[in-house]
Amino acid sequence: MPLRVLRSRTLVGGKLATLLLGMAAWGMGLTVAEYAHWVLGYSPQQFGAGTMAMTAMTIVGSYAAQLLVSRIGARTVAVPPWSWSARHPCCWRGGRPTATYVGDILPGLLVFGPGLGGGCVAASVAALGCVAEREAGLASATNTAAFQVGGAFGAATVSTVAASRAVGPVESIGRARCRGRRRSER
Repeated sequence: MPLRVLRSRTLVGGKLATLLLGMAAWGMGLTVAEYAHWVLGYSPQQFGAGTMAMTAMTIVGSYAAQLLVSRIGARTVAVPPWSWSARHPCCWRGGRPTATYVGDILPGLLVFGPGLGGGCVAASVAALGCVAEREAGLASATNTAAFQVGGAFGAATVSTVAASRAVGPVESIGRARCRGRRRSER
């Protein structure tokens, strides 16, 4: 990879934003899915169907960002999705065995979705829009790699933080898992 490609602050900023979006998306996805499965007792199919709401909101955020980025610029469009996605942990009120999907998980998914969709569009435009045509393939590949590496870091970081912040002794976590499994077997 020629290092001259990295001289563009817009390109580097877009790659960094893509890396952070990967961290947020995979970290949140893994943590909430594990919580829904092990504590609340949802099967993978049940929770996968439940995340369709977030997917729909991601599409809404993507379309909104696509319309705005050409009018006001990628940087201006990227800031609101970041602040929107950062609110996700405040809206997700899970963390207890008595939580429900509609009351505790769904609000966070609905808030996180548009931020993820809008942020990805803005970061991609920033990372890919300022490169020469002959370097477009390289820029696209490094953008994809940034998202994948960010996802790996996000899954590792968020799951580690979630595990370290788990409240109560190991026995209570085991009881919550058993209670969740019994609920899913009904």
